[in-house]
Amino acid sequence: MYRAEVTEIEWLDQHTALTSAHARYALEHGGFAEGKVYWLDEFRCGLIWRVQVFKHTAEARKAHADHSSASVYPSQIALNELPRRRREV
Repeated sequence: MYRAEVTEIEWLDQHTALTSAHARYALEHGGFAEGKVYWLDEFRCGLIWRVQVFKHTAEARKAHADHSSASVYPSQIALNELPRRRREV
């Protein structure tokens, strides 16, 4: 079972949240690991449109900076649309 407990949500702009969590996840060559993970959550029309996963916050922030200069979004969302949540897969 994969589990994650969200520890923090930081809005980077009106369309993107950086979500931090403590997670248990599968390793590429078998087995499991447990530790801090970061999701870069992008929203369109109030729904999660794309999620990217990172092991380090600096990588997530760089991906956001690289992507945000070229992005155009069709609508804005309210910053309170993403509640604190627990993810289980």
